Amino acid sequence: VFGRTRGGYYDPEMEVNGVRVKFRGHADDVVGDQALTFLRERPADKPFCLLYHFTSPHRAWMPAERFARAFEDIEVPVPRTFEDRLVGKDAVRRAEMAIADMPDFRSKGVDPSLPFEERKRLNLQHLVKNYYRVLLSVDENVGKFLDALDSAGLAENTIIVYTSDNGFFLGEFGLFDKRLMYEPSIKVPLLVRYPARVAPRVDRSHMILNVDAAPTLLELTGVPVPKAMQGRSFAPMLLGGSVPWRDDFLYEFFEYPAEHCARKHRGVRTKRWKLIHLYEQPEQWELYDLENDPDETRNLAGERRHA
Repeated sequence: VFGRTRGGYYDPEMEVNGVRVKFRGHADDVVGDQALTFLRERPADKPFCLLYHFTSPHRAWMPAERFARAFEDIEVPVPRTFEDRLVGKDAVRRAEMAIADMPDFRSKGVDPSLPFEERKRLNLQHLVKNYYRVLLSVDENVGKFLDALDSAGLAENTIIVYTSDNGFFLGEFGLFDKRLMYEPSIKVPLLVRYPARVAPRVDRSHMILNVDAAPTLLELTGVPVPKAMQGRSFAPMLLGGSVPWRDDFLYEFFEYPAEHCARKHRGVRTKRWKLIHLYEQPEQWELYDLENDPDETRNLAGERRHA
C-alpha cells in the first residue's frame, strides 16, 4: 500500500513496511516510483494487489515544479452555478466553503481586503489551475505504471480500478471543498480496465458506490464475498451481463461542528430525485428534480405538489 501522507507535497514522510521513511521530491512522484518498484520486485509467479494512492489533488495544491506554470495563460470558465443566489440552500449559507474566503491563496497575492466578488473570481482561477496542475503528476505517474504493465506482459490480465474517495466543488455555488450532498461533491470518477474479461460498451447507467469496489474485485478474482460487506458486486455488468440493482442510496454527513462547518444532514438520491434533510434545528428540507434541474438550483421542498 502506497498512500498520500499528511507530510505534504514535497519531501514527504511515509510508512514503508511499518517503518517511517523520509523521501525526497514531489509526493506524487515518490508514490509513482514506489509503485514501479513494487511491480519490479514482486514475486513473478504470484498474483498481486496494489493500492496506489496519490496526495493529489488534496489541499493545499502544490504542483511538481515541471507543472508549476501549466495553464498560466488560460482563463478558467466560470461554472454555471458560480453566481447562484443559494435560494433554499441553508446548508450552503452556513458552511465555511465560500471560494472567496478560501485561505490557501492569501499568501499568493489575493488580498483579503478586496471586495467579495473580486476575491471570488481570483480564487476560482487559482483553485482550478492548481487543482489541474497537481493532477498532471497523477496522469503522468499512472501512465508510467500502465506502460510498465505493458512491458511486463501483465496488462491483459490485470484489473485496474481508477477512482476517488469524494468529489469536489470547483466553484459550483461559489464553493470549494466537499461534504454537502450536491452532485459535484458526491460524484466520483470510476474507470475499470480488465482487457481479458471486461466487455466493451458496458452499461454505465447504474448507481455504483464506493462500497461496491471490494465485492466486485473479490468476485472477479474468484474469492467469496463476505456477507458482512455492505456493497454489491457489479462484476456481472462489467462482464456484459445484468443483475438487479439499487434504485437509490443513502447519504450522510455528521461532522459538525468541525472543519468547514457543514451542517449535519442526510438524504436519499434516486436517478431522478434528491431529498436532503438537515435534521438538527433549524430543521430544513431540500428536494431537487435532477432530470429537469441537473444543476440543483431550484429547491422544490416547499411546493405543495411535492408535499
